Amino acid sequence: MIEAGGAPAADPRIDAVLALCDAAHDEVRRLGAVQDEARMQDIIDRLHALAQVYADAPTVPKALAGVLFDLSTALYSAAGTTDEVRCKAAFAWFDEFCDAARGVLN
Repeated sequence: MIEAGGAPAADPRIDAVLALCDAAHDEVRRLGAVQDEARMQDIIDRLHALAQVYADAPTVPKALAGVLFDLSTALYSAAGTTDEVRCKAAFAWFDEFCDAARGVLN
């Protein structure tokens, strides 16, 4: 389904991704690390699924781009503010998340 201007019509899967990303962002900002690894993996899996939806679209919803940016910066910031073990884990999540987000945004 395509809206005027060539953008895909609203996709209910986006609401779930937005909520998950917001929760993960709050967690990472508050605790300085990913605590709920299952949620992060769920986000990444959902982003891979959304990448197919937006593969040929000229744009993505602004809210989706916003939460992807927010969570990526939170993950990156967390890596620089913690011990070496948590830093490596944060960068691993950052890399995996960014790969999935790029799939949606490219």
